[in-house]
Amino acid sequence: MAGSEDKKAILQHIHHIFDAYLSKDSETIRALHTEDWVGLLAGSQRIERGIEDYMKHAHRSLEQYHGTGYEILDSEVLLNGDSAVVFYIAQYEYRDAEGNASKLPLRSVDLYRRESHGWNQWGSHITVIPDVPEDQWGPTVQK
Repeated sequence: MAGSEDKKAILQHIHHIFDAYLSKDSETIRALHTEDWVGLLAGSQRIERGIEDYMKHAHRSLEQYHGTGYEILDSEVLLNGDSAVVFYIAQYEYRDAEGNASKLPLRSVDLYRRESHGWNQWGSHITVIPDVPEDQWGPTVQK
C-alpha cells in the first residue's frame, strides 16, 4: 500500500473510531488505539498516557453522550514512511442525558503508525472548536 491507499486506510480507521463510539463498542474503541497511546483529549488537564488513560475518557464519553451521527468536514493526511499525522475537523452529533440533541464541533491532530495488522492510532490532540463569530477570527484563519 502506498500513498493514496495508505491515506484512505487511515481515514477509514478514523471512521471506525467514530462508528465504535456511535455503537458504544468499548472493545473496538480500545482495539483502534495502541497500548502506548499518548495525547490530549477534550477536557484533559494533563497529558494522557497509555490506553487505560484513553479508555477512562472513552467510558466517560460513552456514559455522558448518546452519539447519533458524525461528519468529517475536512482532513489532511501527511505520510512519512510508517508514520502519519492526520489533521481533521469533524462534527459529532449526540443526545445528552436529558435527550437534548446537539452537535459538538471537533478539531483533531492524530498520530498514526503502521503496525503488522495495518495503521493504528498512537496519539491525538482533540479539542472542541469554540463558537467564535467569523468577524473575530484571528489573522491566520482562512475561509
